[in-house]
Amino acid sequence: MASNSRDYFAELDSYSSVSTGDPVDEWLSTPPLTTVDDGLTWWTAMDQTKNPLARMGLDFLSVPGKSHNGMLI
Repeated sequence: MASNSRDYFAELDSYSSVSTGDPVDEWLSTPPLTTVDDGLTWWTAMDQTKNPLARMGLDFLSVPGKSHNGMLI
């Protein structure tokens, strides 16, 4: 970009399509998945494809819930 250009923020328009190499940044820059009904099944499939965030997703969704009087809260 030329130093005398007035469009100082032009390169920010393509920021979301630039790969930073960080799986978390890339995940956060994608739109939400609205068709996933079962997160555990989805992350299990992602683990089989060696998705770098799959183990974190599975760990998070597998945390036991706290119960009170037999009800999960």
